[in-house]
Amino acid sequence: MYAKYAELRDSKNMKDIDVSRETGIPASTFTDWKNGKSSPKIDKLIKIADLFEVSLDDLVRARYEKNYTKRSSSDDGVRRATNQNDGSAR
Repeated sequence: MYAKYAELRDSKNMKDIDVSRETGIPASTFTDWKNGKSSPKIDKLIKIADLFEVSLDDLVRARYEKNYTKRSSSDDGVRRATNQNDGSAR
């Protein structure tokens, strides 16, 4: 999530302190997210999404998109194998 946040922040030529002023989220919170010391809570994600005019989905999907793609590929393989087995059993 931090990478997407940083991308959005940089695209608006903002710094963490600017986002802090706009959202009320302490600037130190962004550093904690970047360093993996904490994870963003939903209320803060909403404030950031609203500030940058993106959906929550767009804000957090980048974090999970790679894993989702991997799961989808393996799930497809399972479905194909299941469908082949179903067809041969008849």
